[in-house]
Amino acid sequence: MSKLTANNVTITLNGEKVVLKPTPRAALAISTNFEGLQGAVPRLASQDIAAASFVVAAGAGIRGEAAKGLNEKIFAAGISDLAPSLIEFVVILMNGGKRPDSMLANDDSDAEDDEGNGED
Repeated sequence: MSKLTANNVTITLNGEKVVLKPTPRAALAISTNFEGLQGAVPRLASQDIAAASFVVAAGAGIRGEAAKGLNEKIFAAGISDLAPSLIEFVVILMNGGKRPDSMLANDDSDAEDDEGNGED
């Protein structure tokens, strides 16, 4: 993954990959709509389809006629499957468009470290 796309979040709607790009425009739109970026998180966590649709539209740059069927596509994809990725996207926006350090590496290289497990 290149540095230019490392912070994008990709979801699938209606069998089509949709790329959410963390841009200032997306951050401002979501922040304005939810009275701050943090305001989007509980709405997404509660699986609010309208909130999910707004975040997808803002992140993917979907406007006008193209945005009309988003609610149905999100419903069909399953909001419970999409919500974690959408929350991840909002967290990236909160971090200036970059993944926080805690999200960067899903590196389990320390998982087999013996320290602290009672073994010598």
